[in-house]
Amino acid sequence: MRKSKFSESVSFPSSAQLFSAIVGCFANFSSSVGSVSEEIYSLQAVYFSYTFDDDPRVEAENSLRWMGLLKTLSAYQMYRREMEVQVARDPVLEFLLQCPTFPRSVTHCLHVVEECLGDLPRFKIPLDATRATSKLVAAVKAEQLDQGELHKIIDDLQLAMLQMHASIARVYFQFEEQVATT
Repeated sequence: MRKSKFSESVSFPSSAQLFSAIVGCFANFSSSVGSVSEEIYSLQAVYFSYTFDDDPRVEAENSLRWMGLLKTLSAYQMYRREMEVQVARDPVLEFLLQCPTFPRSVTHCLHVVEECLGDLPRFKIPLDATRATSKLVAAVKAEQLDQGELHKIIDDLQLAMLQMHASIARVYFQFEEQVATT
């Protein structure tokens, strides 16, 4: 660390330390965004195969779909530990979207992204986009969603992720990208 010429007690990180911190932030950021995208696309796949029906056989098939999703995401054991309920649509959605302790939940990953952005310069615009995405996720009430509303939430999350990505690309990579607004 270099010493400031203004005070012996203040020190600044070297260029190598700053570069290492930035690379570490983007690695964490990339991993977290990848997890969020994977979960959103996985939810979409289950959504298209889900059936609303009171028939016990259909309910059993739906539970198997949600269980398969949890296992695909390596989330089944933690789901059982955290949620302490049988596998069903609403608690699985709540867990995958909003569980703060599950490392691949959307909420947890967005929190990691927020922390990483806070360590970088010029973080305001990407942080605002990330926080808007976090608010969208926090507002989800799984038990109140019918199939059409779930589809809209998944679409809204995908759009919010694209906007978040675009804001980060513009700020840190001077890369202009057109994001669909519909």
